[in-house]
Amino acid sequence: MVSKVKTHTIQIGWLDDVFEFDLCVKDDVQLGDAVIRQFWLPINKIHGNRSTESLTGNARTMVDFFRTVTCNTPDASKDVWQMPLYMELAPMARSIGSRRVFKDARCQRHVIDKAATDLNNFLAEPLDPSYLMRFAAKTRELLCPPTIEPNVIESVTSLESEVFDEAMKWAESGSWEKAVDVAKRKWIHLRNTIGKRGRQRAGSLKRAMDVMSWNMRESVHYAYTYAWKGFLQENSGGVRDSEAQYFFHAFWNCLPHNRNPKEWEKLPSYFNGHVMGLHPAGSILIRASRGQKIIGDAITQPEKYFGHFLAAYEMAIYAYDLALNDQSFNRQQPRHRTRPQSDL
Repeated sequence: MVSKVKTHTIQIGWLDDVFEFDLCVKDDVQLGDAVIRQFWLPINKIHGNRSTESLTGNARTMVDFFRTVTCNTPDASKDVWQMPLYMELAPMARSIGSRRVFKDARCQRHVIDKAATDLNNFLAEPLDPSYLMRFAAKTRELLCPPTIEPNVIESVTSLESEVFDEAMKWAESGSWEKAVDVAKRKWIHLRNTIGKRGRQRAGSLKRAMDVMSWNMRESVHYAYTYAWKGFLQENSGGVRDSEAQYFFHAFWNCLPHNRNPKEWEKLPSYFNGHVMGLHPAGSILIRASRGQKIIGDAITQPEKYFGHFLAAYEMAIYAYDLALNDQSFNRQQPRHRTRPQSDL
């Protein structure tokens, strides 16, 4: 019998504060020879509510938790304060623009299923575990543009100053709501001026807004990994009741830098600012039967099979890239209407 998805409330304590998250959980998930309870935060709520352009539910709690952990120290730097401000703007990001910087558009269900079938065929070939050393570079090659031009980087710095400088003064003085309000007003102004110009007329400024939109989404991934680090450290709700379950949630949500769990700094840099469990390639990998087997091997014997897991995930990204191109091509095709045949 297929296990049903349930909801589960998890709490993380930090000093005098308690942060509450609503997770989905599924019992008896079979991954090769491993059986785990899988927990996840509903992905459609991670980046906030686009219709109201605000953070709600888990997204609100993630950002509050991140800000409490990182910013409430006397030596918090400008970069530290800027990141949660970026998070606050995530529901206002240019979603298409951000995906020009890093491809992570969701695919239709039937496209994902076909990609999982294709991936199963790819995984029939032996995997090269040396991908461990080049995973970040190879995935960047598949999902990111070749380079970001120097003039665009300069424009990003200029626009960041315009959006955040005044806001950070309010944040550092303890007026967080005012800081967020200022940053939102500045971003809306850019969106209504530069954002509405043609790409040729706007030049590097519009491209810089795309980069900033990706930074908004990437910053949320940092908050996401911080939350998961808290879940795993406290074993909140039983997320690490077994060693295999612990490794699965660490790999899937926290992006370890290397194979030694004792040295993991659980921040999203290994996957270029994304999270394996949030990217569509993860859905493709975990749907493929051979993918499930590889994940199971990696979470039961990580020292031996972590490199194989990364190689398989890269193959999933390749399958995702093909699926995304097919989906885009099909949408661009004209719809031909045929006249019904006459009975005469």
